[in-house]
Amino acid sequence: MSGDSMSRFVLGATKIVGISLLFSSCGILYPNRMMDTKKSFEGSCFLQNGYTEFVIAPGDQLEVLIFPNGGYNLIESQITREDIGFQQQTNVNSLEYTVNADGTANLPRIGLIELGGLTESQAEQKLTSVYSEIYADAFVNVQINGKFVTVFRGSSDAKQIPLTRADITVLEAIGASGGIPESGRSSHIKVVRTVNDSVQIQQIDLSDIEQLALGDAFVLPNDIIYIEPSLNSNVFQEIGPIISTVSGIAVIYAFFVNLNK
Repeated sequence: MSGDSMSRFVLGATKIVGISLLFSSCGILYPNRMMDTKKSFEGSCFLQNGYTEFVIAPGDQLEVLIFPNGGYNLIESQITREDIGFQQQTNVNSLEYTVNADGTANLPRIGLIELGGLTESQAEQKLTSVYSEIYADAFVNVQINGKFVTVFRGSSDAKQIPLTRADITVLEAIGASGGIPESGRSSHIKVVRTVNDSVQIQQIDLSDIEQLALGDAFVLPNDIIYIEPSLNSNVFQEIGPIISTVSGIAVIYAFFVNLNK
């Protein structure tokens, strides 16, 4: 094989390897990346600091407490214990009721009642009115359980974070999930939310102090927070065979060049 033929062979092989590496580079460098967007992607702008009460939805678990006499029985034991010098304690046995697909819940004494679409305070007002027909001066407390956000932490794991309050922020949700892992990029975080039946994405950069205020924005139930993974730590293991192939071609080329001299 002549030197010119060998040169063309090596050049062609190198091009093939280079093209293969180029087309597979995204998968090699970021094998765990989701929701990939172009650099020109601007995204939506829906994060805000104002928050609203949770709204009851199908599948929610409602913790409902009902007491007569304005809830006097709820505090009576506390008053008695304080009078005789015991430490204040409250022992309340609560039950949870599942909201059905049609927005109804089956509650004691009243049966099925429509609560879907109501906030906690609206549900308390409605139930107080209904139970006041059964109990004198009914006192009702409603708490919605089962709300959560999902946090994808780079390439390590994903966690569902229960929303125990309506004012949990993006930073709090990330912190509750374990924070930003070593494999995550604080500069590339996406918040996914369904707004008016349309899935929207807002990108935030928590490494930039000027955008840090977005971390104090409140999340909503069913939000998804995605922390983009950083460069694959095993990238050199991934491209090792390709580098070996290129090196092998170079050695073969050098051998034949020296052989023809």
